[in-house]
Amino acid sequence: MRSFRFAVLMLISALCATQAAAQNYPTRAIHIIVPFPAGGPSDVLARLIGDKMSIDFQQPVVVENRPGANTVIGAEAAAKASPDGYTLLMAIDSTLVMNQYLYKSLPYDPIADFTPISLVRRPSVSLWSMRRAI
Repeated sequence: MRSFRFAVLMLISALCATQAAAQNYPTRAIHIIVPFPAGGPSDVLARLIGDKMSIDFQQPVVVENRPGANTVIGAEAAAKASPDGYTLLMAIDSTLVMNQYLYKSLPYDPIADFTPISLVRRPSVSLWSMRRAI
C-alpha cells in the first residue's frame, strides 16, 4: 500500500514538473544590474555570466551599471523593478548586509525585496608567510 501511494505521489510530481517546465521563460530580455562602475570585476563577471545566459536562454541579457552610494543606487533600481525574474542584481555583502547598519534608512528592504538565486563566486583566501613568499 505504501509503495502504491509513493508511486502515485511520484506520478503527480512528475506531471506537475512537466507543466512547470513547459512555461516559457524567458520570453524577453533579462537585465542584470551591477551596482558598480563599468570595467570592474563585478561588471566583467556579470557580462561573462550574461553572455552564457543569453546563449542558454536564447534571449538577450543586458548588463546595466548603476554605481554609487555604496551600491544603494543599483539595489534600489532592482528592488523597484517588477518581481518577475527579468531583473537580477549582482549584489555583494555590503548591499544586503552591511548597508542596513551603515545608513539610517534604505530605499529597499534587503530581506523582503530580494530572493537569492545563485552564488556566483565563493571567496577564496590564500595566506602566505613572508618566508614562503621570498
